[in-house]
Amino acid sequence: MLQSIFQTILTLSVVGDVLAGILLLLKPLTRKAFSPKWQYYIWLIVLLAMVVPVSIKLPPHTIEAPSAPPPAVIEQTNATQTTDQPPPIRHQETKILDGTPMEYRSIELAPNVSIGIIDAMALIWLFGAALFLLCGIVSYIVFWHKIRKNAFAVKDCRELEECKGAMKIRRKIGLLMMDGVTAPLLVGIFRPVIVLPHIDMLSENLSFVLRHELTHYKRKDLIYKWLAMLVKAVHWFNPLVYFVVKNMVEDCEISCDAVVTKDMDDENKDNYMKTILSLLSATGLKNQTFTTAMCPDAKQIKRRFAMIKQAKKTKKILSIISVLTAAVVTATAIFTGSALADMTKDGLEYRTQNEVYFKDGVKFSVNVLGKTLPPWVNDITGDDRNADIAINRIQTRDTKGRVETHIILELKGTRGQAKLSSGAYGLYGTSNTILYKNKRVYEASTLGGMEFHEFNNIGYPEYRNLPVASLISPNSGQKRHVSVYFAYDGEKKISFASVNFDTANENDNVPAASFDQYDYLEADNFEFIGDFEQAFLYELENPEFPRFFADFEKDYKNKKVDGISCAVSAASTDSIILKTDITLDAISSYEIYVTDDRGLEILSGAGEIEKGYPPQNIILTPREEIETSVVHLVTGDVVSDASRNTDPKYKLYSGKTYRLDIGLLDDGGNIVYRQREYVTIP
Repeated sequence: MLQSIFQTILTLSVVGDVLAGILLLLKPLTRKAFSPKWQYYIWLIVLLAMVVPVSIKLPPHTIEAPSAPPPAVIEQTNATQTTDQPPPIRHQETKILDGTPMEYRSIELAPNVSIGIIDAMALIWLFGAALFLLCGIVSYIVFWHKIRKNAFAVKDCRELEECKGAMKIRRKIGLLMMDGVTAPLLVGIFRPVIVLPHIDMLSENLSFVLRHELTHYKRKDLIYKWLAMLVKAVHWFNPLVYFVVKNMVEDCEISCDAVVTKDMDDENKDNYMKTILSLLSATGLKNQTFTTAMCPDAKQIKRRFAMIKQAKKTKKILSIISVLTAAVVTATAIFTGSALADMTKDGLEYRTQNEVYFKDGVKFSVNVLGKTLPPWVNDITGDDRNADIAINRIQTRDTKGRVETHIILELKGTRGQAKLSSGAYGLYGTSNTILYKNKRVYEASTLGGMEFHEFNNIGYPEYRNLPVASLISPNSGQKRHVSVYFAYDGEKKISFASVNFDTANENDNVPAASFDQYDYLEADNFEFIGDFEQAFLYELENPEFPRFFADFEKDYKNKKVDGISCAVSAASTDSIILKTDITLDAISSYEIYVTDDRGLEILSGAGEIEKGYPPQNIILTPREEIETSVVHLVTGDVVSDASRNTDPKYKLYSGKTYRLDIGLLDDGGNIVYRQREYVTIP
């Protein structure tokens, strides 16, 4: 909730900055062409735009319900899961993010106690706004207390009643006189009072002063100033807002002068200006935040006098232009707010570029001196025969919203470098029935292996169109292949790494005939980046498919979108039922994946969205058949077999909590809405 409010405030702050920037750029022109009144009230649009979120949104198109509704329950099981690959992505810009995006980062306050950076920023903003508002109100209370304590009432002031009568003001307005105020001022919205400095003043000068302050009252300028104070409190972090309020206060006095001197001749205008000058010598108590002061700043006097002397009736054409300009500024506020709302709204997600997120990695070196290796290794290592290896785990999100995990190997030497992507990784067996070049790997408690190659293969040509392709080297034609095995000891620490450099066949696999052709290499000195050592092992033991949520989105906050409602309505050891009510035309289908606390995918479902009907149920049940696949590590041959699901891992258990990742797709297969739910089986 607070984070959403803070994000709205940031959006409004940008809207205000855009409007203020436009007005400040145009001010040299508008100051000469438009009236002081226009100059003053145009800032009101800026202030309102910074506290009132306004945007234009067309209502979603609704579909009339057909005469005959379909069955109320749509049952989906894992057997219906779609397996089609998304079409290749070509010529898409890739955005590389170094680590977790800001909105998902956190600050550790204490062991096992952390707070998200955006949440922390929201709390700082709230504290600052509350402190600013509190200081302003306390300052006003102290100021008003000093007035009540030190001022004395002026009874039966003839000039005040004459001015009120001339200006058609019937409300009672108090008149006080006080030592210590710098200038005449109006204070109090509900009980307005004019406070005069305790100095001698001619009757004519007093009339000028009273007409000036009564003009402030009649125009409700105090309410305007309270709004300005509220905007400063809400946007205390924005330096431009102080400049806006400063200009507003200055234009307030100038426009008030223009109203008071509108029908004066030159002599009276001179006397009015002399009255202002005579008040500048007063010193003492000063608080302009919630008051109107007739001459608050000597620096303003030059411009105020110039405006009084140069005052002339605005031409009709300029009046029309000023109205049109104000309309354009208002439209700009609405358009900017709408545009930013579309960019940051809690709504459908459309992506125009691929994204790459860095997770963690490891660095180490090997020396190839005296080793029999493929010729392509000589193109990388120099005379020192050293090869620096960096392995980075990343996640990519393509423009359709699909997330995949990849591992990139970067091989560097004094002669060149190569970047390869993982074709496979996982837990490898350490029994004697599996052949390894390095016999030490049989002693490992756990063996995590990775295979990297250039993806020249004829079976998966679209790989070169995926986001990860922007991070690897172009095909060299040498069919480079690297295998890395991390040997974990009993304490789950990496004791050493065994590295094989090979040449692959056309399917990017190492031919069996070349198994003994090249030597292996070994490394035991590592530089870990992030939590690679433990995180990689955990992923090996608990493989998880990210689908459409990246790792940093584990605390993903669901977004509200009009026309989309999806919630768990019932759960048992037999099934999980979701109640959905989706009316948006943009949504055509759904995908749902259910995982346990280890990240193991238990259930999944996919289907079309039937819009226009009453709310529908989607039932997810454990699949009755599973497909088991065995890949031969040497030949790469795949053996598949469908069998009855007797694996207890793929069941729902009472008392356990499961995560549901829900994705809604448009007609183009883009994941435009995501939702995460958690359910505990009773």
